[in-house]
Amino acid sequence: MRIPPEKLEEIASANDIVDVVSEYIPIKKRGKSFLALCPFHQDKNPSLHISHEKQVYHCFSCKAGGNVFSFVQEYEKIGFIDAAQKLADRAGIKLSYSGKGYDTSNELSELYEINRAAAGYFQSTMQNINGNEREFVYSYLKKSLKL
Repeated sequence: MRIPPEKLEEIASANDIVDVVSEYIPIKKRGKSFLALCPFHQDKNPSLHISHEKQVYHCFSCKAGGNVFSFVQEYEKIGFIDAAQKLADRAGIKLSYSGKGYDTSNELSELYEINRAAAGYFQSTMQNINGNEREFVYSYLKKSLKL
């Protein structure tokens, strides 16, 4: 099964991440962001940041992060198609599928999502380490990537 990209955009636009996350867990507004106890690990202090502006979430403790689709996937422990269907139903959008059988574009979409989450994690990590460690990491990356 395949969901057309324009339909995924319509679903994402109709499901504000702040509204969706707040249906699962309590959240509090803090500045431009919203904060919550992260549901993906044992959290005692709010470490899950939800950005209305960027339509993403990120936990600064366990590094979980992504968009509205990945939040529903991770929270509900379901696949991408099921998360898209759940969000489409929530927004009153009729979801139609194209293609038959195994969908490699869905797998590719999930891989891109994982890649974005990993990139965010590494960027956040690099910003939070001290100068000496940062220089060591940059030096290592230059050597190993031959930059």
